[in-house]
Amino acid sequence: MNISDLDALIHACLDGRATDEEMSRIEGLLATDPGARDRYLCLADLHACLAIDEALWQEAVCLGGDGGPAVTTQAVRTMSFRVPFAAAAVGLIVGLCGAGLAFGYVVPMLSRPFVIFADGFESGPAPECHGLAGRTGIWSGDESQVVPVDQGVTPAQGRRMLRLLRADYPGKSGGDSFIADTFRVIDLRPYRDLIGGGAVVATITARCNAAEYPAEEAYTGDVCMYAIDAATFARLHDIPDVDLPRESLAMAHRRHACFDRNPMGWQPINCELRLPSDADCLVLRLSAAHGPASQRRATFGGHYLDDVVVSLQEVNR
Repeated sequence: MNISDLDALIHACLDGRATDEEMSRIEGLLATDPGARDRYLCLADLHACLAIDEALWQEAVCLGGDGGPAVTTQAVRTMSFRVPFAAAAVGLIVGLCGAGLAFGYVVPMLSRPFVIFADGFESGPAPECHGLAGRTGIWSGDESQVVPVDQGVTPAQGRRMLRLLRADYPGKSGGDSFIADTFRVIDLRPYRDLIGGGAVVATITARCNAAEYPAEEAYTGDVCMYAIDAATFARLHDIPDVDLPRESLAMAHRRHACFDRNPMGWQPINCELRLPSDADCLVLRLSAAHGPASQRRATFGGHYLDDVVVSLQEVNR
């Protein structure tokens, strides 16, 4: 079963729209397929975040564009790692247990990672081409665009995906002009009570794909996360991308030998970072890079990202 069909089946179950046949299918998958279980847990956490009772919301000051408090506040959904799941998810768990699914597959959900950010590029503002953005809520970096089916590549989920176009946004270091970067800043302050103990790991997962390209070429996908404080966020737009590791409280980087020549298949990429207790924001950096030095250039013919998810999880101190 491909990822789109699996996601559709899981969403139907979590939304309470699944038929008896679909419930049987998901039960079988969760009992036998570790990948399907991981995907279910990820989406169940996302549903729980979106469906949690509004009584648990609290007013939190958001980072302003200059790093200081915004003029207005917004309601932020705060969750403990042990907040019960929303009714729909609980209903599914009870149903699966009643249908015979081993209880051991369900219990870990309450201690598994929970999602704080997920983006399939289905909505939101268009990406900006300004390098590191000094605000949350936007993808920015090198030139890119959100597209539907393109050059034989179908989105990993939904109807849209991000296409990386160039690697030379104004002011970018010349040494990185063969690496197409896209950045996003996540505000971690709603999770201060969790992160303050210094025992939380952030994980980012995404999927990448490419249209067919010449056999002599090669591309890699890079995933980075940088934990920064509010003072660094305030001047983020003025920090050269090459200086971001030095300006960060902590960082993690993982390179993937991906972007194969099969446009029908999406490859997973991921990275994790143990968050410092004083981290206020998390900077995401997703990249595609030309491999051999002989092919390095600023343009990219058909490279795509989709299904970006960031989650938090408690770890042993």
